[in-house]
Parts: sequence; C-alpha cells; structure tokens
Amino acid sequence: MFISEKDKFIFVHVPKTGGTSMHIAFKDYYIVGDRTDPEPEEHHASLVKILNENMSIEGIEEYYTFGFVRNPWDRLVSGFHDFKQQRALLSGIELKDFAINMAKGEGRYHELIRDVHFRPQYTFLDCAEKTIDFVGKFEDMINSFKYVMNELDLPPLTLYKHRPSSHPPYQHLYDDYTIDAVADLYKEDIKTFGYDYE
Repeated sequence: MFISEKDKFIFVHVPKTGGTSMHIAFKDYYIVGDRTDPEPEEHHASLVKILNENMSIEGIEEYYTFGFVRNPWDRLVSGFHDFKQQRALLSGIELKDFAINMAKGEGRYHELIRDVHFRPQYTFLDCAEKTIDFVGKFEDMINSFKYVMNELDLPPLTLYKHRPSSHPPYQHLYDDYTIDAVADLYKEDIKTFGYDYE
C-alpha cells in the first residue's frame, strides 16, 4: 500500500498485479528514504484494513482510492513461479498439481491459498465503508496508471519491471481440468472484474 497525505490518495497493492512497479515509482516521486517494504500482510493490506488503521489521518475516508487486478489464471502462474524461483518456497511440485491442490484445499502447499500472495483479489478492494474509486487491470497497466495520475493531477511516472518471474504464457500451462479448478478457486474475482480464461 501507499498513502499520500499530500495528494490525498491510497494505493491498495494487490499482490502479483504489477504493484511493486507503482510502489517504487511513488517512493521515487515522493523521495521516500526508507526503501524497505513492510511485512507482506501490511504491504498488501486491504482497503478495509488501511482505512481502519489510519483513521487518525484527517479526511482519509475521502481520499482517492485505487488498485489493480490481474487475470486469475495468469496471476496464479506468476505467484507460483515467484514462490518457486525468487523465494525458493516451493519445490517438487508442478503448476497443475499446485492449482488442483489449492482448489481442492488438500495436498502439498494447499494452505498457501491463505497466503496474501494467493488470496482472491476482491478481498483487497471490497469495502463496505467506501467504494474504491478506480480498479485498473494489469493487462492495460500503462494506460490505467496514466489515467490514475491524471485523476490525481500528478505528472506521468515511469513504471519499471521489478522481480519478474520467468515462465511461458499462462495459456500454455493449463489443461481443461486445471482451467476449471482455477475458475472455481477465483470465481468471485472472475465475476467481479470480468475475466475469462482467454
């Protein structure tokens, strides 16, 4: 997450949606000296949590709020390879088995569905107290981010890739069974944000 009291906005950083690029761009723009990220649960706090924990900021409930989402099949692939390649937290399991275990809630690593990096995206942006102002899509990140900067009356900021994982396009990695398993696992994201497999 990133909160600007100066320009009165809240960026909700949904994991695996390109948010690190935006977060770093904001740190650069606002000349934030501390470059360390908080723990994942704080760094990727939901809009509800952000508002509840920052009520001491006058008028925060009126701040412009935004976040980004990503195709759930693509996001799961990105998270899987991030955990396998960058974080070295997964071994001895392939994506298809991982997806099935997550969907069934059993087998190796199935408990990672509760990890912030694999949690359904709507849980970060859904807030009874305040409707999020803008939800951009990873698939159109540059244009969506430009739109946000324009809404905030800020100059365009350049986004750079950070910690990309290496893998083929997600469409090459699933079969019919795992396509359906992920569709069931992230059905609320698919419905809320208008995604399909293609």
